[in-house]
This record gives sequence, C-alpha cells and structure tokens, in this order.
Amino acid sequence: MAHDADAELRAGHNLSILATQQDRHSDALATAEAARTSRAAARDPLYASLARACTASCHARTGNRQAVLRSLGYAERSFTPADPDIWRPGWLRFFNAAELHGLAGVFHQRLGQYDLAEYRALHALAQLHSDRVRNRAYYTATLALSQAAQRNIEQACATAGQALALAGPAPASARIRTLLGQFRTRLSALAPYESAAADWLHRPAPLPR
Repeated sequence: MAHDADAELRAGHNLSILATQQDRHSDALATAEAARTSRAAARDPLYASLARACTASCHARTGNRQAVLRSLGYAERSFTPADPDIWRPGWLRFFNAAELHGLAGVFHQRLGQYDLAEYRALHALAQLHSDRVRNRAYYTATLALSQAAQRNIEQACATAGQALALAGPAPASARIRTLLGQFRTRLSALAPYESAAADWLHRPAPLPR
C-alpha cells in the first residue's frame, strides 16, 4: 500500500514537471495539486514538502507571487519535522535541505527577488553533496543571474564561469543552457561595456551535446 502511494506521488511529480517543460502551466499546477493531496503526502511530511515545492514551482512559472511564497512556506514547514532516518525509495534521495534552498532560490529569481535568490542559492551550494554536479552547476548559474541583476557584474561573471566549468562547454542539461543564455541576455542589457561582461559576451554560447 505504501509503495502504491509512493508511485502515485512520484507519477504526479514527474507529470507536473513534464507539463511545465511543455508550457502547459494549468496542467502542471493541476497535477502538482493532486500530488499535494496524495496519500503519500498525507503520510510523510517529506513527500508533503516535495509536493508543496512542486506547487510553488508551478506558481513561479506564472509569476503568482503570493501563491509561490505561500506554497514555499508550507514546503519548508513540512520539511522541518520529516524524519531523515526512515526508509524512503531511492528516487527521493535528491530532495534534502540543500535542494529546498536551491528551489527557493529559483523561485525568488523568477519573482525578481534577487537578494533572496542569492541568499538561498548560496545556502544550497554550501550544503549540496559533492556528487550533485549537475545540481551544483544549475544553482551556481542561478546565483550568477541573481548577482547580475543586482549589478554585481564582476562577481556574477566569475560565478557564471564556475557554472560553465561544472557543466562543461556543451552542457547536457537544457535547464543549465537556458540559465546561461539568460545570463548572457542580462549582461548584454545591464553592462555590455564593463570589462568582465564584455569578456563573457565574447565567449561562444554553450551548445547542446
């Protein structure tokens, strides 16, 4: 019975991500809400936290500020009492305090709360396990975006360089390529003639593998 509940939530989580990637935001939110009310989320606060974070992600895509902050608050309050020592399936191991900080950074970035995005991304990077290279590249790119938005251009370029070094010149992850592309666009708009920005903008754009 527990395995069925786990499969139900996992399917809902994956379907919500897929719908988001296809820009079907209403479907993504509906699926995330179904995961939020699933049996697994009712039974285990860690599942509830993940489901709430997924709901926050859907709201962040559409810029619904209050709904993002509300869902993120629920995700964090659910995460706190979750027992880290009980058995859970392997697919859920990615979801820990570092990941929740990182997701919060992404949400704040999308809402234009760049100081909070920077704060949360730094916490995520400080806590991420060393083997989470792709996640580290993603949240490092998120950090670079937030620093650029605050016009800390030299620091932002150095951070983006770290993200590119982690991801490689041809990042396999479309999410990382998208963030680095957004970083180039932001640099070009904010400070194209600053030396650090000019050096970055003269680099070839990352290409897919």
